[in-house]
Amino acid sequence: MKRGLIFFLVFIIGVSSQLYAQRMKSMDFRNQNIVDILMVLAEISGTSIIPDDTVSGTASFYFTDSDFEDSLKLFLSTYKLSYRREGNIIWVSRVETAYNPVAGLISIRANDVEVETLIKNLARTIGKTILYDPLPNLKISVDIENLEPARVLDIFTLRLNGYKLEEDNAYFYVRRVPDDPKNLPASSAESITRTGESYSLSLEKGRFQEVLTELFKKAEREYSVLIKTDSLLENLFFSNRDFDSLLRIILEQGNADYVIYNDIYYIIELQRRDVIRKLKNTEIIPLTHISAQELPSLMPAELASGTVMKVDKNTNTVLLTGTEEEVTPLRDFIIRIDKPAVGLLHERFELKYLNVKDSLSIIPQKFIPIAPVVIPDSNAFVATGSAETLQALRQYLHIIDKKDEGYPVRLKYIKTEELLKALPLRFQKMI
Repeated sequence: MKRGLIFFLVFIIGVSSQLYAQRMKSMDFRNQNIVDILMVLAEISGTSIIPDDTVSGTASFYFTDSDFEDSLKLFLSTYKLSYRREGNIIWVSRVETAYNPVAGLISIRANDVEVETLIKNLARTIGKTILYDPLPNLKISVDIENLEPARVLDIFTLRLNGYKLEEDNAYFYVRRVPDDPKNLPASSAESITRTGESYSLSLEKGRFQEVLTELFKKAEREYSVLIKTDSLLENLFFSNRDFDSLLRIILEQGNADYVIYNDIYYIIELQRRDVIRKLKNTEIIPLTHISAQELPSLMPAELASGTVMKVDKNTNTVLLTGTEEEVTPLRDFIIRIDKPAVGLLHERFELKYLNVKDSLSIIPQKFIPIAPVVIPDSNAFVATGSAETLQALRQYLHIIDKKDEGYPVRLKYIKTEELLKALPLRFQKMI
């Protein structure tokens, strides 16, 4: 009877602890990377949360004290993310798929996701090879319900100019259709003029490969074209450029690049996204008065972007990547807030009984609005705030920084060693 009772109690305690582990404590995230938020949720829940490469950007969200999975579902739906659970693993993505292999029908929902990512996800879901030529950096939103995979691919292909879908029993192929040279206007024979080592281009409409051929003929240089596609060039007017800079301009318009080998220019294909990437600059801004770690929480939601701004905590600097139009608002905001604090006081707090790191985790944020600095090799920290907040912090520490009192227990029938061995671990730590 006693053994049955003990087993029942152990079972109840185990179930209760599992249920408790799935509760979400209240937490507040402000302009934090979504991937970092998911890692925090995984740690506190004991669940593996794995985001795929479509999950990016920043988020601000307040989690209430509630069921873990309900809170996670609300958070993900707010930022147009979906998830699926496989045992103790949760997969997070911007693409939600459901496939019925018996009926051969698939449903896909996605918001602002690259076509290439959707195609990869489709191939993985249906278990069939999908080949494709280099695709443009195009993001689309889809809400597809119970269609055949071929029809889904056909919908994706319709959004891609110059591509067509080919189907085989073993695979699909999204093929890029080269422009028909017959439909492209011929370039003027005098679209490029050479004066010494300077070149000028005046072109209203013309074929990419024809303009390329003309430039190399005027420069008397050898080249080899390793791309099969041709494209239409329009309204290109440049004066007094050297050969390499004019070649770069023409190749950018035709999504191409070059490599020189044995004095021969080899023309190779280049994706549009790679052309745009080199037009973006990286700017490093050192911070003087604020911490780089605190900067994301201070950034307004309309300015925050995980792909434009990165912080380096070790050097207390901010890295901004983008065009001048993208970087300027962020730079201006950082300069405005990176200034000496006015009207704030600094005070050192020495703790007697509590560990300084443990105590900081239980102090309400309203008492330390600015992150305190722990003094090395001591049990003290420096807090920054107004006279009112420092006074409130002082009173709060007076309440919690107390010495634990002990109570003697006299044993009559068993020895002390026997009692200590029989105590649960949580009580042993109190002795």
